[in-house]
Amino acid sequence: MTGIDGVSMEALSIGAVSGVVSNKAWTTAIDNAMRRVAEVRDSYSSPFNVNVVFHVPAGRDFTPEFEGIRSGRFSRKERTLMVQVAIPEGAPEGEPDQEVRRLLLGAIDLAEDFARMEALISEGDRLDGLRAIVAAI
Repeated sequence: MTGIDGVSMEALSIGAVSGVVSNKAWTTAIDNAMRRVAEVRDSYSSPFNVNVVFHVPAGRDFTPEFEGIRSGRFSRKERTLMVQVAIPEGAPEGEPDQEVRRLLLGAIDLAEDFARMEALISEGDRLDGLRAIVAAI
């Protein structure tokens, strides 16, 4: 999709920050989600874009400075919110791909709350297009 000033915009995008020796189960599941989202997202739309960045701990190399899910930078011009997700230390509690999808849905919930507070969507509106992308992966 093309956004303002011809800049390419994706309704949902995924990134990751990690150290050299990160938990392989988490990084593989995140890589899988990145690839699948890129394959299916053009079929869906959203009133604004969400960039989910996973922070994957890597022992002494890298430890997220927060826990859980938090909002990051918002670009009103690009209508894009970054949502940061701190991955817990150790292996996923459940199946890794399913855990990443669960965390993506949590990030979308946070983005939806943010969008309402910033009047980007109406009180009754939902980011169902983003949820549909996650369901498709």
